[in-house]
Amino acid sequence: MKVFIYGKNSDDKGAQLEALTAAILKNMGYTISCNEISSGGSELDVVATKKEPIGGDICLICECKARNDLVSMNDWLKFIGKVYLEQRKNQMTYGLMIALSGANGYVLGSYKDLKTENFISLITNEELLGQIQSVHPMMSRTQVEDIIGQYSRKDIVDTSIIYYENCFYWYLRFPNGEYTILKDDLSNVEDEKLTGFRDMIVTQTDSRLFVDIKEEFEAIQRRSFIRSLILSHNLDEGHTIQETVDWINVIRDGFNVTYTEVEEGIKAIPFLKCADNKPVTVIEERDIDFIEFYRFILQGTATTKIMSTRYYKEHINESLLCRIKEIQCNIQVPEENVEECLFLMKHSPSALAYAINEDKAITRYRSPKGTFSPNIDKAHTEWFLDNIMRGFIADYNNQSLHEYFLDVEKIASIEMHTNLKVFKDGEEPREIHHFKAECLGHLGEEYNNQAILMVKIPE
Repeated sequence: MKVFIYGKNSDDKGAQLEALTAAILKNMGYTISCNEISSGGSELDVVATKKEPIGGDICLICECKARNDLVSMNDWLKFIGKVYLEQRKNQMTYGLMIALSGANGYVLGSYKDLKTENFISLITNEELLGQIQSVHPMMSRTQVEDIIGQYSRKDIVDTSIIYYENCFYWYLRFPNGEYTILKDDLSNVEDEKLTGFRDMIVTQTDSRLFVDIKEEFEAIQRRSFIRSLILSHNLDEGHTIQETVDWINVIRDGFNVTYTEVEEGIKAIPFLKCADNKPVTVIEERDIDFIEFYRFILQGTATTKIMSTRYYKEHINESLLCRIKEIQCNIQVPEENVEECLFLMKHSPSALAYAINEDKAITRYRSPKGTFSPNIDKAHTEWFLDNIMRGFIADYNNQSLHEYFLDVEKIASIEMHTNLKVFKDGEEPREIHHFKAECLGHLGEEYNNQAILMVKIPE
């Protein structure tokens, strides 16, 4: 990672680096003063002092080089001279140069010879980054990538930090010259600051195309939602593009989808076809990989309307379950569990999403042909069925699906019976029984008939 210092001009940029340096040294226990005049009449960017119990006070004089070019030998020798003059007043004086863009080879060679004398230090961009964490702890790159991954599928090529007026910002670089800038908490930057930051990035890096990651996320969500509604309206019975546009705008008041958006949405769905002025129809079943069909639906915004279609449910069948068992390295599903397994997957998107994607907690212990151990087979079957059931329960408790379960699927309540048997050395086994019943119901008109989850009180 790299540190960028923003300033409205070169003087302001230097002042910003001085402020950052002062903050770091203050955090280390130094008392700070800025822009003092040295014995030789030269200006000292930052002077830091620290009282010591014995041996006199430590004095640290700092030179802050925020410019874009490398520190030259001339700059380096001038700074050494400043340190030498200050040492004549106080032998406990040390020098610190911060070179934002680094130093040339001559300076680095000189520093290598001098640093063993422990009176002068040279900090470059990479070392400054480590010091920043001491005054302003920030998320790790991994944490940033995980959060950004929720908004965009773009790969993060590089991550850097921008400093300005005691605040820190993220500069994230993507492939093909794209980039974004966000606050340290990954919220959007105010427009007046963003304009200056973008100018700086363009002049100092090869990034050229700014991306509003949150705006892009909203656009992706909209496109995904439109595709889901298109499928919902055309899986069971085909409709023209205009009919689909009109239907979406009726059921989603204020959504204002356009003909072009729907037309582009249809083209993005590999399972639909549409001729000019003809209804949108599903391609031939023999040409559909239904594992990929359901992955396509569930990886985006899966509306409850699509889960309510006949087409969606009727293809969650034994044929699909056979494919699922192959994905899980030929896991066994006993005949008596097949119908219940299909029921849960038909009614729970979480259960289905789990089943159609490889569970490495199972497959890492199996070969594509399965396993030779009957006990392992049984354990994997129980694990698989348990996760299917957990997915269903999680969805039943998901507020966004309450109306779907209650009004569409007519599943008004569920019951869960847990029998726990605990074995403790030297004692008789302890059995614990737990019963929980949940039900869905509508609130009154004053609450817009909202569907809510309730727990039944035991009789």
